[in-house]
Amino acid sequence: MPDVLYDATRPSDDRLLNDPSAGWFRSLSSLGRIERVKVYGPTRPGLLCSVDVTATAKHLSRTISLQLGALAIPTLRAGVQIAHGGVSLTSSEPFPVWLHWGALKVQGDVPLGRREDIPIHSSLAPVNGQSYADMTVREDRWLNLWIGQDALFAPTASGTASLPSNVYPHRDPSPGLHMDVWPYELLKKYALKYGVYYSRDSEGLLYRNGTVRSGLGMTVEEVFRSRAVGEHHGLVFIDTLDALPPHGDNLGTILIETDYAEGIFIVNAHIQFRPRGSGKSVSALSPPDEGSTSVATRIPVTLSGIHLNGILSTAGDVSYEGRPRVFGALLVEGHISPSLPSYTPIEVWYDSDFRNGMFRGLPVVFTAPGTWQEKY
Repeated sequence: MPDVLYDATRPSDDRLLNDPSAGWFRSLSSLGRIERVKVYGPTRPGLLCSVDVTATAKHLSRTISLQLGALAIPTLRAGVQIAHGGVSLTSSEPFPVWLHWGALKVQGDVPLGRREDIPIHSSLAPVNGQSYADMTVREDRWLNLWIGQDALFAPTASGTASLPSNVYPHRDPSPGLHMDVWPYELLKKYALKYGVYYSRDSEGLLYRNGTVRSGLGMTVEEVFRSRAVGEHHGLVFIDTLDALPPHGDNLGTILIETDYAEGIFIVNAHIQFRPRGSGKSVSALSPPDEGSTSVATRIPVTLSGIHLNGILSTAGDVSYEGRPRVFGALLVEGHISPSLPSYTPIEVWYDSDFRNGMFRGLPVVFTAPGTWQEKY
């Protein structure tokens, strides 16, 4: 048996039983009492740990043993990732995404518009949920732009200008952009086990668990819509037209017009994103101060007009209309561009919990199949 990593019965560890945040121990008091919790190293390769739990109820004591694994979903270290930055815009037009609170990573040559429109990276920038459109001086504490090739700017009157300090071009191939990849097969497997899986037909209807049958089709609105803040859909995986890994011919197009959606949405299609309505106000925490991991440095903020709270990941292109706002992250394998000549960029506030692999709607750990046993 591996060495004990944690023993809740040891004097040094009884803080778990007394900690106000450990209510899950005390919530079972009406049914019985947990006498001992021991955590060991795993006995099966690839798992996280082994756990022994001894509990007593009505003078009967039992010890249960199980092993836990951890989901292998990569962390998201950027608020926006775009695989193809060469959108059909001129260098005089603004980039179609405004990002707060994190890193933006784009491959290829990227037109960024006017230099003076790039928000300044400043540790003194206010943290209040204000849109860049409403700022006299655009600034942010955490924004950095990492560009694969050239960062293209509109010409200036002098003909030359210094590169903004938070823009980093020519990252690809060396030292690299270090994009976080969410593999198709892995996310599909997790959706089938821990989330919701949808196949779809050529008419745009979605079918839960892949059961394509007359009368069972759901609209995109029905799948995405959250009626209130807190109505989280968890992991939602929408497959390609032929249920095979995405390529140019099996994506099709999905129209998202939902006023407000919460969830982790993996969409294997081109997306037209034009939310109706004004969205919802959501509570958020800013990232910790740069160089710190302390929760105490995170600032509570109310973000207004949010249309998507979570993650939107697509294997295709994204076109949009209006002023979509996102709290979470965007992952785009194709291009992102406005549908109309006159536009305001999509605005994204990065959820820094994603950097630590904390994704609401997905379990951090799971009970490994076949490991639950009653020992004595």
